[in-house]
Amino acid sequence: MKISCTKIYTLSQEWKDKLKRKLEDAGIELVSYFQWMDGSGKGFEDIAKFAKELNLTIVTDPKRTTNGGVSPEYYDEICKKYGVTLVFTNHPKPISYWNPEFALEDTEGRSEYTGASVDIGHYVRDGFEPLPIVKDFIKAHRMYHFHFRDVDALGKEGRDVALGEGKGQIKEIIIVR
Repeated sequence: MKISCTKIYTLSQEWKDKLKRKLEDAGIELVSYFQWMDGSGKGFEDIAKFAKELNLTIVTDPKRTTNGGVSPEYYDEICKKYGVTLVFTNHPKPISYWNPEFALEDTEGRSEYTGASVDIGHYVRDGFEPLPIVKDFIKAHRMYHFHFRDVDALGKEGRDVALGEGKGQIKEIIIVR
């Protein structure tokens, strides 16, 4: 059986059970997964059911309403129905959530099931200092998820480096209050 990474939520029950057993046998707790979505909302209820069954947070960056996507309220309602969390994550410009203000806008007024994810490396490559972003998300009660990686320089030319050795403000983020 071939498994498409973009459609993992369509796994048969047999394969979901195998996945759960394999993770349990290896002592691995899977807590989140990235699900690419086009912003149409198509298939999102199935994605939420999958996340519920495996107890996962959905990490995604769908097309925003301002660019023809469905409203964040649409996602929030389905997340509330299934009791699963969705976080909007950033990828490089021009992807939907490249600007941290967009995640703040789209999570404002939503339930506790909708939050933000910070991919530190992508923000640094887009020229942002991540610590103020994290503080803003904490202040808004929407800081739910991190993708930790460090980058040696602000801007597009930045290269991955060991955590704590770059411009990602990793140490400061870990101790932020």
